[in-house]
Amino acid sequence: MTYEQLMVEIFQFSSPTYYKWKKHENRPIFDLLEYAFSKSDLEEWIENKKIEKFEILKEQEAVLQYAAVQYLNLFIGQHGTGSIGKNFMDLYFNVLVHSKDNMANQSVFKPFEIQKSSLIYLTRHNTSYQAPDNELVPKLEAGIELLSEFDCYINQFLQSNIMQNFKPMLHLIQTNKFDENQKSEALLHIILFHLYYYHQSKDQKEKRELFVDIIETLQLSSKKSDTNKQSLMILDESTSLDALLKTDVDLIEKNIDNILLAIEKA
Repeated sequence: MTYEQLMVEIFQFSSPTYYKWKKHENRPIFDLLEYAFSKSDLEEWIENKKIEKFEILKEQEAVLQYAAVQYLNLFIGQHGTGSIGKNFMDLYFNVLVHSKDNMANQSVFKPFEIQKSSLIYLTRHNTSYQAPDNELVPKLEAGIELLSEFDCYINQFLQSNIMQNFKPMLHLIQTNKFDENQKSEALLHIILFHLYYYHQSKDQKEKRELFVDIIETLQLSSKKSDTNKQSLMILDESTSLDALLKTDVDLIEKNIDNILLAIEKA
């Protein structure tokens, strides 16, 4: 079939109408169709009322969502970000940034496995950690053990997020694929990855302070425009950052682009 015949079949109008719409009125629907679909795609749609490559994309989207939920539940389920501790989270996001910087030219990262990448990072940076006396099970060790639970789907999902600055995770948030706890954890990981990527020279304490400053500035700005807002959370060194986000997850989600831009420019 010619492209004109395809359009006539899809829109159920005459050839003169197609010529009028396309050549004289320059209707954008034709530009959209040419941009999004090949001629064979349209022929497949006419014949089968579906396009196989989009069916495959639906399956891939389902796998992506499954992996994302499993990933987030590992952090908020049995262990929880707060119980793992800030030292592990500091190591974890340093590993993600290191992996991003080395993924393309380091064969040791193929196939990508976060636990292997963590061990490589620890070895190359001679990282040492002294657990506090009150930790029966050192939180850093518990965190590294958690990484062994990342299956091939989670590792693939994480690799995709590392290479795309957590855009896949943000996409899933914006399409309402998570419950409130998962959304909060997802936003935390998006923000922390950007923070660690753009401020690699800062130490753990400086990164935390920047994180808190940006979120509290946003909350103060929102509070000024809404007198019914609750008072800001009072933070101390033991307060987990996810607890700060949970004070107003919707506010964080709504302003995530501004938060990421503020991190980049800080």
